[in-house]
Amino acid sequence: MQNTSDVNDTAYCGITEARLMQNTSDVNGTAYCGIADYYELWSQGDYCWNSSYDFYVNILDGMSSPMLEAGIGTGRIAGAVLGHCDAANITGIDSSPEMLRICAEKYKDFVDADRLRLINADFCDDSFNFPGRFKTVYMPFRTIGHILTDAQMNKFFERIFTSLADDGIFMFDHYIFDRSWAEQHNHTKRIMYSDEQLTISDYYVYDFENHLMDCRISVNDVVVQKFKFRWFIPDEIRNFAENSGFRVSKLFGDFDGSSFDSSSENQIWLLQKNQRYVNTLHRKDSR
Repeated sequence: MQNTSDVNDTAYCGITEARLMQNTSDVNGTAYCGIADYYELWSQGDYCWNSSYDFYVNILDGMSSPMLEAGIGTGRIAGAVLGHCDAANITGIDSSPEMLRICAEKYKDFVDADRLRLINADFCDDSFNFPGRFKTVYMPFRTIGHILTDAQMNKFFERIFTSLADDGIFMFDHYIFDRSWAEQHNHTKRIMYSDEQLTISDYYVYDFENHLMDCRISVNDVVVQKFKFRWFIPDEIRNFAENSGFRVSKLFGDFDGSSFDSSSENQIWLLQKNQRYVNTLHRKDSR
């Protein structure tokens, strides 16, 4: 591993290092260091891979900059938004230096033009502060499931709220947990991608009582990544949002833009910073 104190190393292609993992070869943790080179192939095994991309690129094309992507990964959504909208500029945060290196290489022109800023940090780390004030924050592809505790969720929502400009927008998505599907796939190998030379598979172990899942990712039967993931019901997310001062502007039930109902398989939230809540905080601070 390179010297993490040298933030100017050209290998990072403009990445600001707030905190690097001590051992990037470790398969444990949410930083996706082990799966980075295979991430986009692996993710294609998710049925929402294409539809979520189309949804975010289309809706963000009409949103205001500066933007923040929490969990930018390899940057496929940010790169598309920057390519479609000349006025867009995006800051991307991710805990995986390997994912950010891929992103920086793919979208080097945007990095060089200072339209894409990449920060290596864990947004759940109390020592990290979101940089600047943003008009739009988005967190695609169920990344919110990596926030495992209620305390972390409350802190995360509060910090996103603070990082937004007045009336700013926070968008993210999550699935609706399907207990019967999970029971069928519990302790079962699931192929996510396969060709003549490469097979990428998942193995899930569910903790139904605590709404947690252990996921193990293997490439050609060699485990390259392990992480925990949490699922949330809509009422939980609504409480986290409203307790932090957000107003629910829209709740979609799918990436085609349909409204949420009891048959929805996804929950896609568009929250707005509540100006009345901000004014209340200002009055309290002035006392």
